[in-house]
Amino acid sequence: MFIGVLAWVTPLLFLFAIVNSLVVSFLTSWMPNLFVTSGLSLSHAALATALYHLAGIFCNIVVGWVLDKRGLIAAVIFPVIAVVATALLGNPMSTGLFIIVLFVSGFSVIGTQFVLTTMGPKLFPTAYRSSANGILQAVGFIGTIGGPIIGGALIGAKLSVKELFLVNSGLLVISAILLLLMGLSYRRQFVLEKKATSEGYASPGN
Repeated sequence: MFIGVLAWVTPLLFLFAIVNSLVVSFLTSWMPNLFVTSGLSLSHAALATALYHLAGIFCNIVVGWVLDKRGLIAAVIFPVIAVVATALLGNPMSTGLFIIVLFVSGFSVIGTQFVLTTMGPKLFPTAYRSSANGILQAVGFIGTIGGPIIGGALIGAKLSVKELFLVNSGLLVISAILLLLMGLSYRRQFVLEKKATSEGYASPGN
C-alpha cells in the first residue's frame, strides 16, 4: 500500500477519507437541527434534509461518468462546488434559491464521497485491492465517528449556523486539495510508465 506512487497517494487517500467522511457525517447528523435553528419548521427541516440526500442519487451517475471519461483530476470539480454551495447554506436567501443551493450542496458533497468509494479501491493493485479497500473504509470511519462529536462540540460552543457551515466548507477545501494531489501523482506515474514503455522497458507495475 506504500510502494511506488502509493507511498504518496495512500496517505493522501486516508486523509481524504477521514476529512470527507467527517463532513458527510457532521451534516447528516446535525443538518435538521441547523435548519430548525435558522428558522425552518421541523417538518420543513426534515424535507430539506431529505432533498439534500436525494441529490446523492443523481450525483452517483454523474461522478461515475466523470471518472470514466475525464479521470481523477476532473473529479476535483465536486469538492470545489461543494465548498461554495455549503458555505452559502448558512446565509439568508429566498426559498427557491435555498432549494437550489441545498440540492447542489448535497449533490457535490455526496458526490465527493462517491469519488472515494468508487475510485479509492481502483488505485490499489489487484493483488491486495480488497484488503486495502477494507483498511481504507476503516480509516474513513474515523471521520464518520468524529463528525457528530465535533459537530456537537461546535454547536455547544455557540457557533452560529453560518459559522458551522463555513467550518464544513473549509474542510471541503482540504478535500479538494487532497484529491487534486492524488490525481496529479497518478498522472505523473502514468506519464513515467508510458515513457518507459515507449523506450522498451517494462512498466513499474510489471
